[in-house]
Amino acid sequence: MKRIIILLIPLCIGVLLTLSCQRNGHAAQQLLRQADSARTAGDYALAYRLIDSLNKTYLTDTINRRLGMSLKRAVMSEEAARNRRYIDSLMPMMQRRIDSTLRDFTLYGNTQYGTPQEYFHPSLLPDQNRNRSYLRAAIQEGGNCTLTSVYQGNHVLNHTAVKLRMMPDDITAATESVAYDGGLNYRYRDGSLFNELVSYQPQQSQAVIQMIQQAAHEKKSLRMAYLSESGKTLHEIALSPADVQALAQTLQLSDLLMQRNALQRDAEKADRRMTRLQDQTPN
Repeated sequence: MKRIIILLIPLCIGVLLTLSCQRNGHAAQQLLRQADSARTAGDYALAYRLIDSLNKTYLTDTINRRLGMSLKRAVMSEEAARNRRYIDSLMPMMQRRIDSTLRDFTLYGNTQYGTPQEYFHPSLLPDQNRNRSYLRAAIQEGGNCTLTSVYQGNHVLNHTAVKLRMMPDDITAATESVAYDGGLNYRYRDGSLFNELVSYQPQQSQAVIQMIQQAAHEKKSLRMAYLSESGKTLHEIALSPADVQALAQTLQLSDLLMQRNALQRDAEKADRRMTRLQDQTPN
């Protein structure tokens, strides 16, 4: 009797394993059906989660895992195609806004020094502002907006940063301190006048950028202090309402160009994904 029981144990285990595999197979197939339904409905995030759940739960089910990978490639391809269509629908409207805004700007570059061409609001052009202290903005081809604090006066400041004060709220925002390098940040003397220019990249002037946009929107006045490396105020001026509006319009154009460039990058990414997935599809 014991011998019969011992002989039956492997058979029972085999039956249990078979039943377990069948149940697991049915559950995996159910996940695949749900993922495919999500794909059909355009809920690609849910489809990804269901396929990932299948891969993590049924590690030994190679057949359904392989089917899941095929389904995932289909989801990725359809998602990329959807993203491309969405970008194509947005791009003409975005370009019209940019073209309309660009009509108010001038493309300027100093050929004498070989500086790259940048977009300037006409009232902030360097050639039009040789005899005053002010804050100017210029947009590079990629859409980045560089702020430059320009000082002209009878004494040396050696400033490395600026701080804006919005009135009458008495709120302040400052750039990061930028070291003198003799390149983008330089100083020179013209007769009895001392000139200093310090340029701030977007990541160095985010708080100031936000304050300019807020002041223009709320029609608040701004004062600008030139700061030493230690943060001491060396000189202070008032930014004219016209300058504040010109700076805000420049920042708006920068935002539009950055958004367009981001859309172009997303479109290229979608195209690459569709091409790669098409190449991976069996003939």
